[in-house]
Amino acid sequence: MELVEVLKHQGKPRTELFVDIPSPYGGLRLDILGTAEAAFNQTSITSLEVWVADKLLEEARAKGPEDGVGAESILLDLACRYPYYEDVYLNLFYLYDAIGNEQEAEYHLKQAIALGPSDRKLAMLGNFLGKNKRHDEEVVVQRHLREARMQVPETGA
Repeated sequence: MELVEVLKHQGKPRTELFVDIPSPYGGLRLDILGTAEAAFNQTSITSLEVWVADKLLEEARAKGPEDGVGAESILLDLACRYPYYEDVYLNLFYLYDAIGNEQEAEYHLKQAIALGPSDRKLAMLGNFLGKNKRHDEEVVVQRHLREARMQVPETGA
């Protein structure tokens, strides 16, 4: 099994709008949860939009799993308004993981990875897969992370 197979969403896109995003691991699909207008008009996010989105993220985090419906509503609204803002998907991952919704947690973590692949997010995915007893996939992710660390040149002091 290749890393890209672990990172890709399984199944059909959830929406009619989606983009294939090139990554160092291969193409990853990002499902656009909002409208076509939001998808096509938002090529970047302004400082004001980040500030507003972060205030709403704080509100959702304050609700937490104790008010999962309220937190989910805020976060999904943000994902629709700002479909390329990976912090929204990470917060959806944290929420769904906390309430035990494995399928949704994985989906949103993969959305965040598609937008900004990083070793940190791959480690999160590996830990999530291991916690959910999906060890074959976990091994693929952990192997990639180990090999990536081995390729980092040592710095002299």
